[in-house]
Amino acid sequence: MLNFFEFFDHIDDSVILETATVAQYLRSSQEQQLVQLLRNKVREELPKNRPFFTTPVGRKLFDRYVNFFTYQIMIDQSFQGALKQGANPPITRLMQIKQGLSPNPETPIKYAVGRAGGALTHMWQQWGDYFVSMGDNIASKINSTDYTPGKINQEVQEWHEELASQARGKPSQEGTLALDLGSIGWKGWHWLSLDKGYCSDEARAMGHCGNTGATKGDNILSLRDPEGYAHLTFIVNNKMLGEAKGRGNAKPVKRYHPAIIALLKSDWIGTIKGGGYLPENNFTFEDLNKNEQQEIMKQKPHMNDWFEYMFSSAKDNKSLLEMLNSNGFEFENIEDKGEKTLFGSADKQLIIETVNDLKELYESIKNSTSKVEDFSYWEDPEPMDFPSGDIKDLLDWTPSDITDKLEAYFKKELGDEYEEDNLEEYIENDDEIKAAFERAESWAMDSGTQGEAWKDIQKQLSDTTENGFYVDFSKHPWRVSIDLSDLKSLWKTLEKNGESLDHLKEYYDFEYNQPYNGYSDFDKDHFIETLKDELHSILNPKNQA
Repeated sequence: MLNFFEFFDHIDDSVILETATVAQYLRSSQEQQLVQLLRNKVREELPKNRPFFTTPVGRKLFDRYVNFFTYQIMIDQSFQGALKQGANPPITRLMQIKQGLSPNPETPIKYAVGRAGGALTHMWQQWGDYFVSMGDNIASKINSTDYTPGKINQEVQEWHEELASQARGKPSQEGTLALDLGSIGWKGWHWLSLDKGYCSDEARAMGHCGNTGATKGDNILSLRDPEGYAHLTFIVNNKMLGEAKGRGNAKPVKRYHPAIIALLKSDWIGTIKGGGYLPENNFTFEDLNKNEQQEIMKQKPHMNDWFEYMFSSAKDNKSLLEMLNSNGFEFENIEDKGEKTLFGSADKQLIIETVNDLKELYESIKNSTSKVEDFSYWEDPEPMDFPSGDIKDLLDWTPSDITDKLEAYFKKELGDEYEEDNLEEYIENDDEIKAAFERAESWAMDSGTQGEAWKDIQKQLSDTTENGFYVDFSKHPWRVSIDLSDLKSLWKTLEKNGESLDHLKEYYDFEYNQPYNGYSDFDKDHFIETLKDELHSILNPKNQA
């Protein structure tokens, strides 16, 4: 029998894809725990901010879509990589107990499943419009393992090209007047708010999808001429301009710039975000000349910085978190670190992710710019050579209630030969009791060493890094965090490097350096408790009256 990793290492994907339906594949998988956890994750995440799944067709096909995306994520290379990254042996039981944890052999699976939401979001962004447009006709396809990402992408591309070539007509005039352009000399021209995120009529007239994969809060603004024909389709959500295209998903040409500038200056738009299908074809702020840009920036300084706009426009932590998560972030919470602080100040803690143990934390940061030396110290630090084996020294750590029992034991065993103040010699000559002391000493050294390592790890990782990250160990699960002011600074770096939010965790810059001579400590409490346990059967034999 092959396990999950051997299955993908040794079986040709084509064999899998041609021999079963998705449902059959999931039922026959040897990794049923993984299948069920992943299916539950998809079932939870899929309907979020996706109105399609509230429609009759969406509800009807929901279970098939759950199976389809569960399967697609399982065969996704990045997901398989996440599983393998989490497949290293867990930290030792003793270290887990020291941290107040219970052993968790499911960490690799939970690690990967916890990151499946990002893969689901990416797939829906690429395929959602097409799937929705297909309605019931997609049912048989998404239940086939032969429906590979390559085939899906090809169909999506052909569908968009077909839409672009369809005959355009005059769309419905239903909607709300958003902006009359007569003030700029465009008599009869206007921006019409369709008051909905998807419009088949706009799709037909403009030769595109009409935003079939709309997310919660999307609204279509359509540029109409005096006769009612559509020329541009812009998608707005929370005053953030997303897709902004012309007919057939083409980039808006320069002759429409006056109408676009008027819209940007209006109350309908606060900033430009972009995204969606063929984002390179969107209207961008850089399409305007310098004078036009400066004129708009005087009125709206965050027009070309949607990230900063979110911070400046959010009313409270809840609304900011909603905006962050609806725009590609996967942050879990925002908490106050201080009392009576102003919104957006440095002591607002943004929780990026939570981790259950050091193993899981390491898996999250190891592919970043973090510098971690000799990770084995986190799992099972080896104590340095420790002066040991001297019963006299160990007796100094031994409480009187134990030494009194030892004295009584030897007095009974030796009878008239017993001498006071000779306990050290008696222990040295008693192999069983001496071994009990040595075992207690060894465990105390291990426990103390690991305790010292754990304290040092906490100290190093809880210090704020240069990029602003830190681990909050005050609650469990532990929270990998960044303060909002540091996040804004880091976003500038991402933007400068042309990187998306998907690269955020690559900027983790934690450092952990073990001491040159390692760790070494003696846990007195552990020594005493272990010694009591070790001596109990010796000093209290079962046949003792």
